[in-house]
Amino acid sequence: MFEKELQTYLKAAAPALPCAEARAAFAAYVRGAAQDVCGGDPQADFAAAAAQLGADPEQAARDFVQSQSPKMLARWQAAARRRKVRLRLTVGLTIGVLAVLVAFFVVTKGVLLVNTETTIINWGDTDMTQEELDQITQQLVEQSIKEHENDGTN
Repeated sequence: MFEKELQTYLKAAAPALPCAEARAAFAAYVRGAAQDVCGGDPQADFAAAAAQLGADPEQAARDFVQSQSPKMLARWQAAARRRKVRLRLTVGLTIGVLAVLVAFFVVTKGVLLVNTETTIINWGDTDMTQEELDQITQQLVEQSIKEHENDGTN
């Protein structure tokens, strides 16, 4: 139960901390303070440690941040700015890629794959009747169907 209450306290304090490094330092500070207050008693309740740290986790986190050196604060603030820039860049790139994809599909009206096989027959200057041409065409169609049937069975 102690660990669950500790995690709840740290989660409530997180918005007041500028970066992940600050959250880790605050978590170490809170764990150390809780160990000192509880004296290593495994049956101890976190309420005593919370009373020592402060009832409001966000205020305790703000006090912790204010107690740090200016050099540490500058480092934490720089880390927070870098995180914001990376987040904005990631969101911007994602939106850009999605916009390009949407524009592609709008311009091309989607993607259509067509599999075609074309047979070109040059009849030249023959004197065939329409019936003869129809018969040859029918034979070519039947031959093509047989070839496709044989392709499926092999």
